[in-house]
Amino acid sequence: MTSLNPLSFYTHVLARSRDCGLIFNRQGIILALNATLSSLYGVEPDQGVGRSVYSFVPAHELEKTREIVSGLFEGGDVAEYRLQCLGPGRKLLGEGSMYWQACKVAGGESEEDFVVALGRMDQQVQQGMNFARKLVHDFNKIIDALPDIAWVTGTDHAIVCANDAYCEFMGVSSQKELVGKTVADCMPEASASSAIQTATAVFEQRREIILPMLPHFKDTERWYRAIHTPLFDDTTRQVIGLLGIYQDISLQAARENSYLKEMYADNEAVFVLDTQCRIIFRRGRVLRPGAAPVDRDRYRHLDLKVIFDIIHPQDLERAQGFLKRIVQTKTPHQGEFRVKRVSRGYALMEVRGVYSDAFFSEGRIYVVVRDISHTSEFRSPDKVLERLKQAAGTTTNKGLAAFLHVSPTSISNAIKHQKIPADWLISAGLETGFSVDWLVTGRGEKQRGKVEKG
Repeated sequence: MTSLNPLSFYTHVLARSRDCGLIFNRQGIILALNATLSSLYGVEPDQGVGRSVYSFVPAHELEKTREIVSGLFEGGDVAEYRLQCLGPGRKLLGEGSMYWQACKVAGGESEEDFVVALGRMDQQVQQGMNFARKLVHDFNKIIDALPDIAWVTGTDHAIVCANDAYCEFMGVSSQKELVGKTVADCMPEASASSAIQTATAVFEQRREIILPMLPHFKDTERWYRAIHTPLFDDTTRQVIGLLGIYQDISLQAARENSYLKEMYADNEAVFVLDTQCRIIFRRGRVLRPGAAPVDRDRYRHLDLKVIFDIIHPQDLERAQGFLKRIVQTKTPHQGEFRVKRVSRGYALMEVRGVYSDAFFSEGRIYVVVRDISHTSEFRSPDKVLERLKQAAGTTTNKGLAAFLHVSPTSISNAIKHQKIPADWLISAGLETGFSVDWLVTGRGEKQRGKVEKG
């Protein structure tokens, strides 16, 4: 698989520029030029490669050109200048000079530095225009315009170029310290392994992968939304690299964290889902019996784990409807589902869910789960009948039947089949003021309030 290096990357970028563009080394040898410039010079792009930049400059501009080139490689880094250039038949191009902006680019540990230059004819240049500097100063005009951390790697995972924000993220002072290295050279092993795993998936699957929340490898208070986009060769359509962008979401994450602290108790866990019901992260020990509380258990590699993967198959349809209603109505909902635990199979969980877009524009679902499997004995039909009798003010099956306006045989059948009709519970709750939740589970407040008379 072809991979990017700094030279091939900038050649790739120049090909997309409408400005005249070329790349040359310290000796002034042209390493690449784009179609816009080669057409002015009267040569094909591949015919210009290997020639000297000085061969396209008139004699009276040679000394000035050599000074500019020397200055760029001796530490000048960036230069702006006007030069007259030669076209076909060694005739001057146009009536005026060409306005150029150029910048030195680090070639990496095993490659020589080079200069990327963009030019326009004088009549095309507006006063104060800075049309080329951003292409090369922070690595290309598109990425530099973003207020985010951005970088490019080849398929060998070596860093091709990066902006200042990425340098700050990695803890280095300049791009030159990163070019040619991989994240394995700059990050702790676990963090580097995760980053390389994600990049490998981008290359193999030829698609963009977004991680909604990713912590900084050193500063746990800094959080990012990580976007990994494949770069393709225009001719072969092979993946040749990756464009990475980290968007700082630390402020939103801090606000969300404060919200979560008020949302669940020590004996509960909370899942944070996107609107496709994929788990962004979870907290709490409910699904890991005997383990310490989990704060950073997240499915951050490749695709996020869908929460339905841990729901009992027989409860799946109800769970899908439950989460769908939360997103559609934007109101809190509560239910009970069997959820897979790490060491004990499935357990019955009380589930509370709410939707919010207060922290992230795309909106998230917050799901709190509480293990209620230990209350199963209170939910047995015999126990439910006892609570129904208590609500009805009777101690006999005959008295309960009269209260519910059913035959004594119906009570006997409910006991025989171990199934209590839901309408009995609803009827008893409406007539007595007893909480239906308490009638079903034996937990919580018995009564909702005083029953209105008349």
